[in-house]
Amino acid sequence: MKKALVYICFLIVLLSCKNFKEGVDMIIYNAKIYSVDSSFSVKEAMAIKDGKIVKTGTDEMILKEFNAKEIQNIQGKYIFPGFIDAHCHFLSYGLGLKQLDLVGTKSFNEVIERIKEFTKTNKTEWIIGRGWDQN
Repeated sequence: MKKALVYICFLIVLLSCKNFKEGVDMIIYNAKIYSVDSSFSVKEAMAIKDGKIVKTGTDEMILKEFNAKEIQNIQGKYIFPGFIDAHCHFLSYGLGLKQLDLVGTKSFNEVIERIKEFTKTNKTEWIIGRGWDQN
């Protein structure tokens, strides 16, 4: 009898745990969230924890599954993924490496010293420099 009671209590606790919502920092809902998944789907809501998106989905699904201190109704506005433009102008960058860097020079004498140092490792007919600030 005792064993059966323990099993029943364990089963009740196990089944009731499913009703607890996962805690997150923020829930955003009533939005048009453009994802970058394979089908570029548009979601309604998202849960965020520690600065990362935990899950996206419908308003009903996210509000049912998660609990947060901060819940924001975006009122149908759009949310886009981060726009990151990491690129380099390789030709300009490469040519810049062969130029005399004058950034931070405080006097004409310092410019002359940098020219002398530059000519020790760069044997070119012309010395092209950039970054001089006469002020």
